[in-house]
Amino acid sequence: MKKRLTNIFFAFTLLLCCSKVGAQEEREPLFVSLGSTCQVTSYFRQAGITGSFPFDKLLTPDGNGLVSLLRNDFAGFLDQRSLHQDKQFISINYRVINKRYNIDFRYDWHDLDDSFEEDLPKIQEKYQKRIDNFRQLANYTGKVYFVRSAYPTGYPLNPNFYLPKLTNDSDIIFSSQAKKLKEVLCQKFPNLDFELIILNFAELRSPNITGLDKVIEYKIKGSQATQDFLQLYENLKKRNFSKSHGDKTSQAKAYATMCLLVP
Repeated sequence: MKKRLTNIFFAFTLLLCCSKVGAQEEREPLFVSLGSTCQVTSYFRQAGITGSFPFDKLLTPDGNGLVSLLRNDFAGFLDQRSLHQDKQFISINYRVINKRYNIDFRYDWHDLDDSFEEDLPKIQEKYQKRIDNFRQLANYTGKVYFVRSAYPTGYPLNPNFYLPKLTNDSDIIFSSQAKKLKEVLCQKFPNLDFELIILNFAELRSPNITGLDKVIEYKIKGSQATQDFLQLYENLKKRNFSKSHGDKTSQAKAYATMCLLVP
């Protein structure tokens, strides 16, 4: 009887300890923008999500260009030979476009005539820090959600005006494009626990993305995009919390049950 009570006490202690260890090891999920506009980062800020990564304030409407950039580990990202000074829409902003990957640096230069070459080293340094943060995700032990949004149809300006070789893969992210993006993320972060969140706009009635491991599509309405993302964010947090704590509790209960079965 005394031994039985000892086992019960030990099982209870073990369950308590496992729960505490699980709480200490638990890391908050990270949310990382993959574009296609800075609107995704705006959603993040509304949700209280912080961080500094390469695509936070870039326009990356070319899905294939994004995949190539990740596959090449950012080679040529801010190489001056790949950069084109675009003054066509000077009333909105001075803009520099990476022609190799079709990336629009909409918010990094303000006066191309006087400061393009002068400002380039500072901008390269800023983005190098963000690239380093992105690469460090390989060592993160918590959950990471990469978020890629279709290019909003009402966003100024339509990318096809200044990147004419683009097709409708900027307005709608199809299953094939999501698959390519997921695969390059798997290659880049083979040990990372991540999911790719695809945001398509409900008004365009695009085909549903289904049957892809690690990929979740969410349809948002352009008129309430921020509210829809905030709801998605809360759902993902709850799911992540339930899954991680459920797993730890199950492990602890299994250990405790095994101890109780000892005669």
